[in-house]
Amino acid sequence: MLGKTQTAAYTFAITPPGNRPHSIAVFGCTGNAGRAVAYQVIKSAAKKPGNINIALSGRNRGKVEEVLAGIKQEMGSEGIDLKDERKIDILVADAADEASMLSLARSTNILVSCAGPYGHYGEAAVKACIEGGAHYVDITGEVAFIERMVSDYGKQAEKNGVTLCPFSGYDCLPSELGMFLVGKALEMEEGEQLGHLALNFRGKGGGLPRGTIQTILDSIEGHNQLEKKTGDPRFYPKEYRGTAKAALSLSNFILPKYQLGTFTGPNFMSTVNVPVLCRAAPTLGISSRLTISDKSVVTGPPSLLNGYGQIYITTLLVGGMALAFPPFRGWIRNKISKGYSYNGDASGKVYLNVQGVSISKKTSALAKCTFPGDAGIYATGLFAASVANALLEATSSESSCKPYAGFHSPVAAMHPCRKGLLVDKLRDLGAEIKVEVIAEGNDLPKELDAADLPNQYRRTTRSDLQRSDVITAQDIAIPIIYEDDNLLAICKPPHVSHHDDPQCGQIGILSLIRKQQSEKIFSYSGRLYGVHRLDRVTSGILLFAKDSITANEMITKFRRRDVKKYYIAISGKKPKKKKQGWLRGQMTIGRRGSYKLLNENKQIQDTCEEVDGETYKNSDRGGYAETRFYTAGLGNLDLADDIQNESTDGSSQCTTPKTAILFEPHTGKTHQLRVAAKSVGLPILGDERYGGGKVELSSAELTVRNQLFDRTYLHASAIHFQMDEGYNVTICSTPQFGHLFSEETSFNVVFESMMDKYCDCLPILDAIRASSTG
Repeated sequence: MLGKTQTAAYTFAITPPGNRPHSIAVFGCTGNAGRAVAYQVIKSAAKKPGNINIALSGRNRGKVEEVLAGIKQEMGSEGIDLKDERKIDILVADAADEASMLSLARSTNILVSCAGPYGHYGEAAVKACIEGGAHYVDITGEVAFIERMVSDYGKQAEKNGVTLCPFSGYDCLPSELGMFLVGKALEMEEGEQLGHLALNFRGKGGGLPRGTIQTILDSIEGHNQLEKKTGDPRFYPKEYRGTAKAALSLSNFILPKYQLGTFTGPNFMSTVNVPVLCRAAPTLGISSRLTISDKSVVTGPPSLLNGYGQIYITTLLVGGMALAFPPFRGWIRNKISKGYSYNGDASGKVYLNVQGVSISKKTSALAKCTFPGDAGIYATGLFAASVANALLEATSSESSCKPYAGFHSPVAAMHPCRKGLLVDKLRDLGAEIKVEVIAEGNDLPKELDAADLPNQYRRTTRSDLQRSDVITAQDIAIPIIYEDDNLLAICKPPHVSHHDDPQCGQIGILSLIRKQQSEKIFSYSGRLYGVHRLDRVTSGILLFAKDSITANEMITKFRRRDVKKYYIAISGKKPKKKKQGWLRGQMTIGRRGSYKLLNENKQIQDTCEEVDGETYKNSDRGGYAETRFYTAGLGNLDLADDIQNESTDGSSQCTTPKTAILFEPHTGKTHQLRVAAKSVGLPILGDERYGGGKVELSSAELTVRNQLFDRTYLHASAIHFQMDEGYNVTICSTPQFGHLFSEETSFNVVFESMMDKYCDCLPILDAIRASSTG
């Protein structure tokens, strides 16, 4: 009897499985903020062509019908044609009824949860989305609630490939977007890192929604406090404690400040914004040397009439002090229970000016954003609808750049996705966003298009990490792509050896993992045992055991060829000999550490030699090698501009990616696949040792998460095996490093087609189909 099947833990989101009737569902749409989200979702769907089906959900069908009727009337008054009302369904679901919530989650690709306070009603939607495979958006500002959800459900969400985007309303999308825009502008234009972030918020129109008031009261009374448990993940890395502490200190938070040409006072949303910014910063590549000043602009210019801001500040402080008294809070709760409601102001505006100053203080960037609607209702609806639309596009089967799985604030979640995705969705609903950079010695600012700023950053969580002109593999946070009780797999970046290389000053993969464990970047803290290797230039699945017994078991499996393996590669040549088949022969050492594939047997002397930063015994490296390969043409695909190649013999030529190669190795010899590719006239792009040339990139390309530095385009993409305990392990890895692998959908489509045609391992096929087509 076959034991349980272990599915891969996804670092990135997957397309929701199955043919789901709804694109976006809004749960809790009968509340004021929920209605605004529903309004913006329906409005955006009406403005764009395509098959976008919406569901509105609540526990009372009659109230949901009233909300829909009101939205139709409001859109009609604005001259917006709803086009096809049949694309809007009403579903009944209740946070107290798990079955109804799961049914709702399984019916939609994206679920926007608006039922607050989230500490009381929010968990049901989170749990249903993770189990039902729907991606999640909410408008909470309850940090303690999300901290508890991350602790309870974070690992399962990542394993299931589900993206959850809390804080997608006024708390905290504008501040996170502002930090990203100025930080990226500094890096892209002047090669600088963000050192100081100043946020000025100003609103026109607005009030406090009912749910927001309830959340404030619950927070004061401690109803949503998280019980810390041993092993709970930190909400943000400890390196950013200083950033948060300084931003929320009495002097920075309460006292007035002249900032960005205006007089400012406290922004009480800082208690939400700052922790979220500190959580997002390492994902967005922003140093822990960051300082934050999050302020609200005082209404009107400072003058004697308003006491130069003191009247405004005193009013806020008195209100805050009054909330400390239980009788006052009881009076407010009584007002709420008697039907207090704030419906929002569609004519309102949210203005945000953001300044980013580089660590060197030589360069600054300014982002100016205007969002339609009041902060608490209509603008919040715009923010959440934009995130939902972006998440819908990014997780579709057509998207090759999926967001991160697990709990992430919206900008951080989308940062692996296409350039300008979230900015485009915000602008579609009326947002105005401008970015300028002012460098030292320049009198005039340089204006940038926010949608042209690349999403990706180099990931950094170490305060002392110095910027270099070229990003190396040592700077990459190693992603875990699979984990169970006995095993752990990473996606190894290219240019990382198995062992340390003292001569080059580079550390091997195990040392790099141990280093990132000590810095709390690598989430698994226990000891790992290597069970196989990848060449230094190869990226992809690298498996480790968590104990010595499992390590011995896995080493035996690799030696016995009990592990099914697939690799993907790109060549700049077209096949001249054969397009598919077997390559069998004896591998032997040649000149300068390179290998040859011979048809005859040849005894190899057992000596040690260093090749590409690795030290091997010849007896381990040589011997019989067997590889099956398949090819597909890339000539009609626009994957890249011309790439300058220079082979080891000094000849140069221009080439473009022409052939995709799928390898199925049946042995595991050093350089086996690279030699196999050369022997059939298809050297792998970037493999200078075996005639594949050097991929030349501009300096502007050497800056992003996908590690767009020169690399050899060979990636370990899938493995499958059965453990002795009886369960199956299947791990698939989409290439994460290298612009030819990651920037274009075309290559991914070719790879999936090749796997579907040639792969005879059903568990691997099922995993690929689940991640690509849902």
